Amino acid sequence: MDRKRFDSLNINIKSPCLLKIDAEGSEIYVLRGFGEKLKEIDVIQLEVSFQENFKGQSKLSELISYLEKFGFAGFIQKSLRIHNGYPNHCDLIFFKKED
Repeated sequence: MDRKRFDSLNINIKSPCLLKIDAEGSEIYVLRGFGEKLKEIDVIQLEVSFQENFKGQSKLSELISYLEKFGFAGFIQKSLRIHNGYPNHCDLIFFKKED
């Protein structure tokens, strides 16, 4: 399989831009592949798992810390799925501060 970082592609990002990522626990790796291009993204929707479903999966605290470096100031919880009485995963929508 041929893999390329998004920031190595010659793609012009136009605002407003929504990025949706569902990478089965590998969200941090996908985000890192955007590099500085994340500064051009306005809103990001991520599916986040609370229970360890995948070896080495991204942790919510790691995702929040990483996105803060690119100007994302908070998130809205869009949904929450419960499994055996405990939160399993949810969709979070990350946004930047309004100027």
